[in-house]
Amino acid sequence: MTKKIILIIVSGVISLCCYVNDVKAGLIQSDYIELGDNLAVYDESTNLTWLDLSVTDSNPYEQAITPHNNNGFGYATANQVVELFSGFFGNSLVFSSQGYSTGNISSSQNFFTLFGATSASSSWGFFFDSNNKFSLAGVTLGGGKIYSPDFPANYSRYYDSGNSGVGTYLVKEGRIIIEKPVVAAFAPAALPLPAALPAVTVSEPTSLAIFALGVFGLLVRRIS
Repeated sequence: MTKKIILIIVSGVISLCCYVNDVKAGLIQSDYIELGDNLAVYDESTNLTWLDLSVTDSNPYEQAITPHNNNGFGYATANQVVELFSGFFGNSLVFSSQGYSTGNISSSQNFFTLFGATSASSSWGFFFDSNNKFSLAGVTLGGGKIYSPDFPANYSRYYDSGNSGVGTYLVKEGRIIIEKPVVAAFAPAALPLPAALPAVTVSEPTSLAIFALGVFGLLVRRIS
């Protein structure tokens, strides 16, 4: 009986670990420009690096890529966004006909933390979905609401102007590695030595005269 209980516990722990790994999909907080800026997310399962949505917040779609294309970033495809969401939230997430799911407090907070805030309580990004519709996907912390990549609304009115509170999904292949800056150690500069004092030379005859006067003074004092 005891062995059976242990097996059940072990199986449960293994299942839980597998579930957690499936949900998180190996997403790692990463850096973009400098060490510790946390402006990117690396996906181990796809070898893709996502730019934080906060970086492109409010930018019109065509301007969102500048200057990040110089660093290898491009617009995310519909398949890439779908793969990101299914990997992050898991395939078991059920969306309503409105294209969003509520009650996902923990998952929404994790996404918000990783991909950055586009408003005080949301992290949203624009992209073109599989139907070539200009749409958005992301999370809102209030109620733990997740807007899936098949969210039905069309946001083409914001294509040219951008919208405050929504970034753009930009992605690149590979991981960004930023080395820790090496601080060169400099030895303190040696203090300059004081200038040597000029040597005082005393001629030998003068020295003998001084010595003789001293001896003479002692003799005089002894006699008196």
